[in-house]
Amino acid sequence: MINLYSVKSRFILLGILFLLTLILLIIYLNRKPEEKILQEVKDTPSVKQITADEAKKILPGQIDSILFTYGLKKEWINEPGQFKTVEKQTKKKQKVKEEKLPPSKETLWFIKEVSVPKDIPVSLVNLDITKYLSSFEFSSTSSEDPKTFNVTMKIYNAKDSSKKTLAEIYFIYNDKLKRDAADVCIILDKLEDIPMQDVEKILKDSEKYSVVLPDMVRRIDLQTVVLDSKRDYVIFAEIGNEEDITAEFRTDMREKDWRSRIRSICYEYDKAGGVILKNPRKIYRYENDILNEFSRYRLPVFKDTLLIKFSGEEKSDKKISLLFRDIETKANSGYKFLIYLVNFSAEDFFEFERKVFDLKKKGYKFLSFSDMVKKIKNRQSEKTEDLNK
Repeated sequence: MINLYSVKSRFILLGILFLLTLILLIIYLNRKPEEKILQEVKDTPSVKQITADEAKKILPGQIDSILFTYGLKKEWINEPGQFKTVEKQTKKKQKVKEEKLPPSKETLWFIKEVSVPKDIPVSLVNLDITKYLSSFEFSSTSSEDPKTFNVTMKIYNAKDSSKKTLAEIYFIYNDKLKRDAADVCIILDKLEDIPMQDVEKILKDSEKYSVVLPDMVRRIDLQTVVLDSKRDYVIFAEIGNEEDITAEFRTDMREKDWRSRIRSICYEYDKAGGVILKNPRKIYRYENDILNEFSRYRLPVFKDTLLIKFSGEEKSDKKISLLFRDIETKANSGYKFLIYLVNFSAEDFFEFERKVFDLKKKGYKFLSFSDMVKKIKNRQSEKTEDLNK
């Protein structure tokens, strides 16, 4: 038998809910005008109001700052019609005015001619500049030359319906220009110190980097996770004497035993990016024997002197900033290939992930260890060919 009382109660409840919804809708639609305005103001990003004279002073320098975040050098930015300091043959510094602007350009607030290397995506530079301009109620239009791919950017007041040009920036590609950047490989060490759930997130990350394969005896579960992830990895092998019981290669081992161990490593871990030998006791003759034996197989082997070891005890934000500063310092000194062995916590890695784009903007490329080895070999082959020409 149907419970009519229960059905009736449900209809009454639905009716009450409908009435409440209708009342709330009427209250919302009849808000006071000032309440609506306040809500709109709250949702709208703040815009700074500046005068034309202030804009002429502020914008050129701030635009240069944006250009510098892409690794552009000061000498690549020219402002026609402006004064610049030059040194004459008399060794005296003088201010000399550059080429005169055509009459049609003399009323502009400023003009910049920016020489850019071929690897810089000007569209991204334009986007950053436009975002900055919008904070002062300015905007821009851009046009690309179909032959040279050079870009002209015109700045105007966003409130001006005529879009009268106030300033211009010319981006001119130059094949001869190279930014002070390097190829960088990050190798994560000691994954066993990171919680497993974070390790799994890190291994799935899209950033290009490599890891040190955890020890099979102590952490076979973690080694399995790394191998299943298809992440690029390297193997560490230590050289020691009879006292170093954990060393993979000891001086008291029989020759056939250490040769057999090398063969096993090369066959079991044939997908590794390479083997890195640690030789803390500086047993160089034995090290050379091991290197020669590895050379018989396809798995590449290297001394750990190839690595730049970075640990840093600071908190994540400072630690990553120090790492990036070290990378830039070495690149500015002429280093083209940098391989870092780092001890990261999960927080360190995610901070690295958040900030790494700042270096990529400047032209730095991050590679796995395998890709880095290939690139170094290709560069060496090119140099050999150049010498033979």
